[in-house]
Amino acid sequence: RMEAIMVDKAEPSESLTCNTVYTIDTEDFAVLTSSQQLDAFRHGGTITPEPESKGVQGAYLLYSPMNMAAGESREWMFVMDVEKDSADVHQMLREIDKPDHKQIVLEALQATTANLRCIVAHNDGLQSTGDQAQDARHFANVLFNTMRGGYYADDYTIHAADFAHHIQVFNHALYEQYKPFFGSLPEQMRRSELEERIIDCMDHQLHRLFMEYLPLTFSRRHGDPSRPWNSFDIRVKDKEGKPLIAYQGNWRDIFQNWEALSASYPDYINAIIAKFLNATTADGYNPYRITSEGIDWEVINPDDPWSNIGYWGDHQIIYLSKLIELSRDHAPQALIARLWLIPRIPSASTTRRISVSSPLFPSMVRTLVCCSVMTVSLCSSQVQRNCLYRCSPNSRTISRVQVYG
Repeated sequence: RMEAIMVDKAEPSESLTCNTVYTIDTEDFAVLTSSQQLDAFRHGGTITPEPESKGVQGAYLLYSPMNMAAGESREWMFVMDVEKDSADVHQMLREIDKPDHKQIVLEALQATTANLRCIVAHNDGLQSTGDQAQDARHFANVLFNTMRGGYYADDYTIHAADFAHHIQVFNHALYEQYKPFFGSLPEQMRRSELEERIIDCMDHQLHRLFMEYLPLTFSRRHGDPSRPWNSFDIRVKDKEGKPLIAYQGNWRDIFQNWEALSASYPDYINAIIAKFLNATTADGYNPYRITSEGIDWEVINPDDPWSNIGYWGDHQIIYLSKLIELSRDHAPQALIARLWLIPRIPSASTTRRISVSSPLFPSMVRTLVCCSVMTVSLCSSQVQRNCLYRCSPNSRTISRVQVYG
C-alpha cells in the first residue's frame, strides 16, 4: 500500500515506494494481515481470513488446516521485496500471472546464490576441507567482512570513467585540467598501467588521488541504525542496475575489514594506507565515517560533553601498524617516496600553531609512517594550509618541498 508517511512536520511526505510480499502454492491458505489472531490459533480457536487491517501493526501470515501422513511434505514460498514503486508493483502483478512464474523465481534464486558465492570467492571465502562446519564458518566470516568492507569490483582492472569520477569528486580543478588525459584512457586497464601513465604526468596531486582510489563495491556501513552516527544506505547497484563502485563505513570498522581484505588483494594495501593517512589530522583525530566520496566529521554539540569531531588516537596506531606490516611483508620498498596530505576540518576555533622543529616529530614520522615523503600540517585545530615536507629516513631533519593551498 502506498500512502503518506506519518510525520509531525507540516510538510508533504508521501511514500512513493513500498515493500511487497506474495506467496506461491498457497491457493487454499487464508491470509492474515495482522497478528491479532495469534492467541486464538495457539489455543485452538477459530481463525477467520483477514485480507485487510487498519490501525494495528501489519503482518503477513498464512493459515490452512491440513492433515499430513508420516513422511509427507508440503512446500510453499514467500516472495518479498523492498522499495517498489507503482510501475514495479504493476510489473510484478503481471509476472505473477505467468504459468511459469514459480520456475522463474527458482531460477532467480539459483542465480543470486551463485552470484553471492562468486562475490565471497573474490575474497577467498570458499574452501573445501573435511570439516564442513569450519568451511561454513569461514564462508560466513568472509561474507560478513565483505558486506562491510566490500570487494574490488574487477580485481586489479580499473574503469577509466569511474576513476575520472573519483578525481572529479575530490578535486574539481584537477579534473578539468586532466579531462583530455581521462578521455585518452582505454575504457578498462590494469591498475599498474594506469599508475605508470599518471606518474608520467608528473603531478603530485593527481598521483596522490590515484593512490587512495579504491574501486570497491558491495560495501555498506554497519551498526545499530538507531544511532545517528550509524545512518547508512545499502547501495549495490546504480540507477541502470549495474554494480555500483562505492563504499562507506565507520572508521573503527572499515579499516579492520580492509585489513582482512588485503590478504586477498595485497596490491591495494598502500591505497588503504593512503586513505587512512589522508583522513587523519595532524593532532591525531580520525573521522567517524569514511566513504568513496569523502570523509564525514561530526558537528560539535556544546551541550554534550561527549560530543567530538571523531575518534582520537586510540585505534589509530594499531590500525596503521597492521597495515604497514602487511605492506612491508608484501613489498618492502612500496612505501618509499609516497605522498599524503592532512585533511581539512571545518572549524571556527582559534588556530593553535605547532612547531615542526619539535625533536619528537621527525622520529614519529619516520617510525610510524616508515616513508620518506609525508605531509604535515602547520596548524593543529584548524588546518589552513597543507605543506608537503620531506623526511629523511636516516636523519632527524625535515625540509619543506612544496605547499598545497
